[in-house]
Amino acid sequence: MIPDLDNTSEGKSFTLANPLPYSLDFNPLVVDVVFSGTAMRIRVNEIEREVSSDTKLLELFDTLDINNHMGVAIAVNNEITSKSEWGKRQIKENDQILIIRATNGG
Repeated sequence: MIPDLDNTSEGKSFTLANPLPYSLDFNPLVVDVVFSGTAMRIRVNEIEREVSSDTKLLELFDTLDINNHMGVAIAVNNEITSKSEWGKRQIKENDQILIIRATNGG
């Protein structure tokens, strides 16, 4: 099993399978995900995630691979957050974040 770097798996540990064509005499390697600060749990669009405790709202976009911010609205704990605040707004433990993207169509 390869570590899930998107943080979509439960827990922080991953077991790596033996890629060698012969058996090993010790237990499989366990890798812990390490954050620059203390890890905390948040919910983004109803999915639980772990982020570093020093993460700002705009930095969350990098974690989620959201590169285009046009047509995006964000609510934190049911309060709309203006784009001018995204780079300043510190995410807190147990925050409920809703990200909505407007689309064309009809």
